[in-house]
Amino acid sequence: MPPQGVSELDVVTGFYEAAADPGLLAGALLGLMRHVGADAGIWVDTDSARRTAAGVTQVGLEDQMMGDYVRLGWTGPLVPGIIQAGACKPVTDRRLLPRAEFERSDFFQGWVRPNAMQEGLLATFGPLQQDTVLLTLMRSRRGTPLTFEADGGDARLARLLPHLSRADRLRRRLARVAPLPHGPQAAALDAMTVAVLCLDARHHIVWANAAADRLLRAGECLSTTSAEGIGAATPELTAALHRLCRAAAAGRGGAMQLDCGFDAPAQAVAIPYRLQASDGQLPELGQAGLLLFVSTPEQLLGGAERQANIDRLRSLYRLTMMEAMVALLIAQGQAIPAVAMTLGAAPSTIRSHVKHIFGKMHVHTQLELARIIFHLNLIQG
Repeated sequence: MPPQGVSELDVVTGFYEAAADPGLLAGALLGLMRHVGADAGIWVDTDSARRTAAGVTQVGLEDQMMGDYVRLGWTGPLVPGIIQAGACKPVTDRRLLPRAEFERSDFFQGWVRPNAMQEGLLATFGPLQQDTVLLTLMRSRRGTPLTFEADGGDARLARLLPHLSRADRLRRRLARVAPLPHGPQAAALDAMTVAVLCLDARHHIVWANAAADRLLRAGECLSTTSAEGIGAATPELTAALHRLCRAAAAGRGGAMQLDCGFDAPAQAVAIPYRLQASDGQLPELGQAGLLLFVSTPEQLLGGAERQANIDRLRSLYRLTMMEAMVALLIAQGQAIPAVAMTLGAAPSTIRSHVKHIFGKMHVHTQLELARIIFHLNLIQG
């Protein structure tokens, strides 16, 4: 069975991308299955101390089909042969054990037969006496009648295993550097208009939310290089930002202004953040880090979120369209004559709108209004 449109480079690239984003692991495993010619795949992160799985990713199998796979497989008759084969050495179940003996095992009777699997191709990335990966690729009885050895599937996997093992080591190393937000946590941070960056003690970016990514791509306020880590608009500001980051990583938070190409500077606030390993131990790449929050004038004053803020003011406080527009301009610090000029209205009309706005929003000063608008601006439209 030739590779199904997925090249070796595609497979390796997929696993390196999954090293940085664990959510891509299932897709990477699917690419490997197509390249090798498998109908199902199971990726088990092993817990050597407990002789069980620390995490399982399966493709081509429904959750109810997994059943007792981990328990039966770990204690099954194939494990001694896998250990003897060594790391990054693919081997089929036919070579690990005589077929008749394998078919009498609890693993075969309790899992292989019920799921209609005809052959398995197994490999590990390291000794099973240490935390590693146990990879199983399978062909079902409903698929090709050829074995992995007959069509070279085992040889294709053998060429890839050293690369996949290196990608897995990178995945584990990144997992020890910091607990990266995922799922609802990442979605919540990405919804913020304030840029949020997690940095290590050497001011290199570990994670950044969507707002921070936009700032980095714009290149006016923040930048990053592989050698220096995060940077600012000028060498002087970069040096000051690095001092701020080092102080925060050492346990002393702080703040500074950053030139970002607007009339007013951006505000950067750094707070200490200890980078925790997945197992509770300190990471290899530094024991402390920091969180950096950057608010730009565009974010504080509305910018691209202007229409979203108008809609929110109208929904929350029953403002009219004109009142919502006046409220945004007043919150920016504009005086009534300037607001009147911007909106093409008489100053007396603007004063009337301001009176209605203050009444509906239960505020008494421009500062109180600005605080409400600021909190509206924290979430993207």
